Amino acid sequence: MRWIVNLEGGPRRVNHASVAVGDFIFSFGGYCTGEDYHSTSAIDVHILNTNNLRWTLAPTVKDEYGVPCKYPEVPFQRYGHTAVAYDNKVYIWGGRNDEIVCDILYCYDTRT
Repeated sequence: MRWIVNLEGGPRRVNHASVAVGDFIFSFGGYCTGEDYHSTSAIDVHILNTNNLRWTLAPTVKDEYGVPCKYPEVPFQRYGHTAVAYDNKVYIWGGRNDEIVCDILYCYDTRT
């Protein structure tokens, strides 16, 4: 067993939630010192491709007019939440930011 330390570009977070779906690891939200955590900022989703060990940031979800969606259409940026993968979907529950606590169950489809 050995550690690989050559990963760059990933999220610098604590209290995030990560799940594996196929060859990818999805990391949702979390806390990083110095960032703003407002109730309407959309959660960030970082994706690690386990084949090439490269991180990407999932694109922001936008409405039909090209405007980024905000809470409650998409989860707000949070920490302390949980995530569970089932088939190609990830269910996110709970968590909080500096203003509110979430009591909505969200489903993230990894295929879309």
